[in-house]
Amino acid sequence: MNEKELEYMKSAYGMLYEIEVKLDRMIVANLTKKYGYTWLLQRYETKTALHTRISYFVRYPNTLPHFTEDQIKLLYKLPNIRNKIAHAVLIDESEYKQIEKCYRLVKRQPIRKRERKSLIS
Repeated sequence: MNEKELEYMKSAYGMLYEIEVKLDRMIVANLTKKYGYTWLLQRYETKTALHTRISYFVRYPNTLPHFTEDQIKLLYKLPNIRNKIAHAVLIDESEYKQIEKCYRLVKRQPIRKRERKSLIS
């Protein structure tokens, strides 16, 4: 890997790191607000895999209304790219652009978002 490729991979990893940290903060803040701190102790580990973090936005759509279905599909493409980076496999330009797109998407979301009202009463 040459110097330019190394910088490219460092940049990609930096964005992935920020995405993972922000997703963690969203999950912990919103689900703790909804279910209390005991939920945090019983259910969530900060060492959770990226695909599991993303799945929280599917399992708790009213409490975590940050992303649309299409945006979640986009986020679900990240774990494969992340694995390449973690194993020092050079990613291509389209994968880098995918990370950039997800990075912008996650960065613009607030940590806390007003809960969606359930249609079922």
